[in-house]
Amino acid sequence: MGRYRYISVILFCVVLLNGCATTYRQYSGPELPEDKIGILEHSPIGSNTGMIIEDVDGKWRGAGLIERYELLPGEHSITCTLRNPLMTSKKVTTYFKVEAGKRYIAQDVHKGDKWGVVVLEKNSGQIVSYYKPEK
Repeated sequence: MGRYRYISVILFCVVLLNGCATTYRQYSGPELPEDKIGILEHSPIGSNTGMIIEDVDGKWRGAGLIERYELLPGEHSITCTLRNPLMTSKKVTTYFKVEAGKRYIAQDVHKGDKWGVVVLEKNSGQIVSYYKPEK
């Protein structure tokens, strides 16, 4: 009986987490059409390294599995960590400029034992993100 209860709890958690995938809106008020905003996509479930976006523009993005970030045009930042069963990393912040009507993808990149975050413009695959010196 205990084994089936354990499996039931795990299945419930998986269903709950998948049902919690949501949208982060940087702005308040009614939903804006896609030609007035930029959309950043990131799938934490599909990430094999466990990259998590924690903050948007220096503010906690809230709880839940967020896969779509609706952002107004202009400069934005995302702060990310790697979280997997083997490690939790130091936070990394990257900046990018959003253009209305465009879609972007956030990805982690690795070189040896170092890692970073890039934001790509989805259609062209061009890297649009950059780092700023720490203050």
